[in-house]
Amino acid sequence: MRADRAPTDTPGAGHHARVPVDVTDQAAVRSAFDAALERFGRLEVVVNNAGYANVARWRPGQSKVSGGS
Repeated sequence: MRADRAPTDTPGAGHHARVPVDVTDQAAVRSAFDAALERFGRLEVVVNNAGYANVARWRPGQSKVSGGS
C-alpha cells in the first residue's frame, strides 16, 4: 500500500506517520526526526525499512556474477 493512500480508519490513526527519507542524507534524517518530535512530542517506535540492492546479471551454473552496478 502506498503511504499517500494509507487508511485513516485503522487503530491509532493520527498517532503515526509514514515518512519517506533518503537515509544516505544525514540532514534529511535529522529533519524527519525533528518534524516527528514537533508533531508528536516524543517517539516510541522507529522502523527503518530502508533497502539497498546491488543488481547484477547471474545465470544458473555461473560461478561468478558479471556486470552490476
